[in-house]
Amino acid sequence: MFKKPRQPHFLDQLSQEEILDLRICDLQLNLKKSWISPLIKDLYRELKSKGLHFRPHVWISDDWFSPDGQAGFAIPFFILHPKLIKLEREAKGYVEGCNANWAMKLIRHETGHAIDNAFRLRALKKRQSIFGKTSTPYPDNYEINPYSKKYVRHLSGHYAQAHPDEDWAETFALWLTPKSNWKEKYQGWGALAKLNYLNQVMKDLRFTSQKNINQREIDCWNKDTRTLREFFKARAKSRIKKEKFLQKELGPVISSRKRIPAYAFLRAQRSLLKRELGMQLKVPQYKINTFLSDLMLTTKKNDLYFSKSEKEILQTLSKSAKSYINKGNHKVLM
Repeated sequence: MFKKPRQPHFLDQLSQEEILDLRICDLQLNLKKSWISPLIKDLYRELKSKGLHFRPHVWISDDWFSPDGQAGFAIPFFILHPKLIKLEREAKGYVEGCNANWAMKLIRHETGHAIDNAFRLRALKKRQSIFGKTSTPYPDNYEINPYSKKYVRHLSGHYAQAHPDEDWAETFALWLTPKSNWKEKYQGWGALAKLNYLNQVMKDLRFTSQKNINQREIDCWNKDTRTLREFFKARAKSRIKKEKFLQKELGPVISSRKRIPAYAFLRAQRSLLKRELGMQLKVPQYKINTFLSDLMLTTKKNDLYFSKSEKEILQTLSKSAKSYINKGNHKVLM
């Protein structure tokens, strides 16, 4: 299939330093001409295939979100150009929605929030009893149970477990996904009752008038006067804090002399380390996995080297993992 070439953008001609000095409102962005536009059209087709007349309003802001009371959602500006994607990856270590598959999952998720707002579904008593109340305080982070069958599995990080509203949005996203085969795949799961209930609510919406048509664009990019340098510096704070913690923990076995590349060692020994650390600390494997993933990212980004024996390295990693988990660093940040 012929792929239409990307149209040149003024950012193509600028260096990273020049881009960082720009304000967000000066980026000359156009959602309709972006690679996201066909995905929004796909979303509308999926909604139509389910018999829904609802079409969420979509705008550009500084992250993925659907504000309370808004019948739509925002797309982050930093996924709309390759150089902005690179800056976000450098700041956070990853970029949410940087490819079509990932972005589509997020689009369906945010549509779950938007349709909730549009029809005020959170007020339904049965919805509250099945999913929980919207008034439940949002946590700063949450502990996951990777084995739970009470929740659907859509976005990474078991996001449905974060809050009742995220549970609703994740359940909607999975329900909307073509060929998800949710009736078969979730047979015997507690999550199936949520899917069946949501399916009935969506059928009822075919005959229900939208109660909220608010399409105000909250925190729109073209009014954001922050420079990209200011924006990405703030984005990097939590990553840098975690990196400093891990580098301090690894101090006893880190050397300025280039002996054993830490990232290469961790990658080669990951399976062994998962087993050994799990046995020593007696904690679930997902906590060890999170520790090792963050550790590998830190050692690679900072070009760290080990200088001690494998036995000493393992002892230090065991202490570091215990400290990392005790301080709650394994939890998923909201």
